[in-house]
Amino acid sequence: YVFNVRARNVYGVWSKPVSYSFKVLPPWYRTWWAYCLYVLFLLSSIRLYAYWREKRLTSETERMQEIVKEQQRAEEKLKHNEIRLKQAQEIAHLGSWEVNFATGTSIWSEETCRIYGLEPSDNSHSFEVWISFIHPDDLDYVMKTIKDSEASLTNTAMFHRIMRRDGTV
Repeated sequence: YVFNVRARNVYGVWSKPVSYSFKVLPPWYRTWWAYCLYVLFLLSSIRLYAYWREKRLTSETERMQEIVKEQQRAEEKLKHNEIRLKQAQEIAHLGSWEVNFATGTSIWSEETCRIYGLEPSDNSHSFEVWISFIHPDDLDYVMKTIKDSEASLTNTAMFHRIMRRDGTV
């Protein structure tokens, strides 16, 4: 910019024009070094976010690996317990079964199948098939116990006699 100035004194005499040139610089936040700082800040922020994200993902991966290990240990323990249950049922000559009242099917343990004179691989039966094995003298007791269990939604244990297909009790 050029600033031209002329002055008049009290007597009305004008002075010679004087010129003053100057340059207005941009504010500091629009200078080249400020732009460099902006770029540096942006790159640092991106790098910091990437570092934080990497740490977070590493932490999540380690946590997921620990969960998988816990799951594997639980599955191994479950398999071991199932084997021990099968052995205990076989030794005691006791069986177990579960009835799903919604579907009307029951799943029998291998020992229950052996007790009833069936193949252990044939362990899924309908309620009616199971009822057909109950001794006629115990049928009323069993049906009452089942209705009570179904009404209260509780697990029930009961003792009753069975009649195998070959007629043995």
